[in-house]
Amino acid sequence: MKIYFSAAQIADAVARTAREINAYYAEVGPEERVTVVASLKGAAIFFADLVRKLNFPLEIDFVRAASYGNARESSGDVRLTKDVETPLKGKRVLIVEDLVDSGRTLAALRRHFIALGASEVKSAVLVKKLAPRAEDASVDFYALEAENLYLVGYGLDDAENGRQLPDIWVVEEPAE
Repeated sequence: MKIYFSAAQIADAVARTAREINAYYAEVGPEERVTVVASLKGAAIFFADLVRKLNFPLEIDFVRAASYGNARESSGDVRLTKDVETPLKGKRVLIVEDLVDSGRTLAALRRHFIALGASEVKSAVLVKKLAPRAEDASVDFYALEAENLYLVGYGLDDAENGRQLPDIWVVEEPAE
């Protein structure tokens, strides 16, 4: 494995992304809170670092949508295994996701939150891959952009391995 993004690069990117999100939600007053939803498990570390830099009224919640299991490629079937507990009717929602490649999970979460009555659904993504999207999954805010490589670290995993790494690494594929 080799480092793709260092811990310092990640910290700078998270801070920049937080500034962009803060600017977007600058008009949110104390009577309106944005619901910031972490997509578990991968986004947990990014989420924790990001929300501590947000300076508008917010509430947090969590969702888990799975399409990978322990595989390195999406099954194409997005399953919601943990739903939000916060009522979303009439609320603005910011989904915090670890990465977007095919776009299926982000698109499914966006549809789900709109079906729950959210008035607006935006996304903040740690890594936006430069890969063709299987679905229209627009990314509103992103910290890092990467080639279509298999990455691990800073919450991203390889069959539950490597999430705790402070840097993001490229997993070397064995030669065929």
